[in-house]
Amino acid sequence: MGAGIFDDAVVTYFPAPNSATGEDVVEISVHGGEFIQQELLRVLANQDSVRLAEPGEFTLRSFLNEKIDLSR
Repeated sequence: MGAGIFDDAVVTYFPAPNSATGEDVVEISVHGGEFIQQELLRVLANQDSVRLAEPGEFTLRSFLNEKIDLSR
């Protein structure tokens, strides 16, 4: 698929320190369906400042920023 608009999305910005991780977070919500999700990830992956999170990374960041403790 070429560049251009391929779906509508809702983009929500959660500023630090009030996000779940304590860091600036952007959440992108798109319509269901694997094609749209994979296409969005493909487009974002071509940006220098974007990468997929590692497994457990959000939990680790929340812990390091004292948003959660070991009891959670």
